[in-house]
Formats: sequence, C-alpha cells, structure tokens
Amino acid sequence: MSILGIVLGTLFACSSKESDTSVVEGNTFEITNTSVSSTDCGEEPSADIFTATVETGVVQVLHENYEESSCLSFGIEGELDGSNFNLTYTKIGEECDCIDMYRIEYHIEGLEAGSYTVNAPGGMSASVVIE
Repeated sequence: MSILGIVLGTLFACSSKESDTSVVEGNTFEITNTSVSSTDCGEEPSADIFTATVETGVVQVLHENYEESSCLSFGIEGELDGSNFNLTYTKIGEECDCIDMYRIEYHIEGLEAGSYTVNAPGGMSASVVIE
C-alpha cells in the first residue's frame, strides 16, 4: 500500500460516520432510528458489548465495539424465527485494510408482547420481555 493510501485510510478511519434511517423489514416489525458511528483512531480493540432493553414496547439495541473494516457503513436487517430475533448487519461500501470499532444503535418496533432473544452478528445476544 502506498503512503498516500495509508494516510487517506487513516483519515477516513478516524472520522465519524452517522446515519439516521428507517428500515422496514417484514409486515410485523420495523427497525428504526439507526445510528452507526466509528471514531476509533488506532486504539486497542475492546470487548464487544451488546445490550437490548425495552422501553414502552420498543426494543432499544446498542452494539458497541463491533469490529469491522473502517471503510463501511451498515444496513440492519432482522428476521423473526419464533422467539428468536436474528439480526444481520449488511455491509455498505467497499472494505479496506483498516479496522475500526463501531457503535451501532437501533430500535425494533412492532413486536408482540412476549419474551425474545435478540441475536446479533459476532455471536452476541440478549433476552428481552415485551409486556
């Protein structure tokens, strides 16, 4: 890789990438209020942290320290399989050699009352109860 490529990759890797989009998946639920940011500037990788809580019937998800190529953003898709809510982070953009730690936040709306296991990429999961 050339010096120019390293410098440009470093500048891009240390920038913040934000989005606030609504993605509708299926007829029974929506994934909304998506925010993806990355501001890692070469720090050591931290432990992957995944939390899901329920507030007024809406599952609020926070996935911190998700390690992936720094040149990407993500779309978020979900599939309900019984009581398992399986999530996929769809890569948007071209991958590069640089790695960042991402903070990904989103809401899951429209699920019926019940107990669910929310499964995210990287083997992360959390249990929630919607009343």
